[in-house]
Parts: sequence; C-alpha cells; structure tokens
Amino acid sequence: MDPERDSCLYLLNTNLEAFIRMFTLFDNFVRLRRGTVAELSSTARAIELSAFDRSAWTILLEQLRSAPACTPDDVVDG
Repeated sequence: MDPERDSCLYLLNTNLEAFIRMFTLFDNFVRLRRGTVAELSSTARAIELSAFDRSAWTILLEQLRSAPACTPDDVVDG
C-alpha cells in the first residue's frame, strides 16, 4: 500500500514473466474457452506459488467460478 495514493494498489504478479504467463492463461480461458476453472486455478497457483493467494487474480478466479456456464450460442463475434 502506498500512503501517498488515494486508492489501493493490487498485487498481480511478482515479476513481468509471471504476469505475461498469467495474463495469457486467463485470456485463453476467458476468450478461447480453454480448460476448466479447476485447471485454471491449479495452473495459476503454479505460476505464482508464493503470491497467487493474495493477488488480484483471485478476484477474477472467484468471478469465473460463480459465472453461469456458456454455450457456443452465447458467444458474440465482433
């Protein structure tokens, strides 16, 4: 937390390589529908062993866990 800022800072990753790997992982899951939420969680934790549980990625993971399942008919091109 930065006391000179008016808003909170959120931990995403501990280094740039981990951020790129994590972003790609979530992108493949959300945009390309690759894998299950359980696989996503397991792989994400493996990318950031020491920091995942306190990272902002957990917020997105929880949203994905509680979201209704999509079918191919739900996808909108464009």
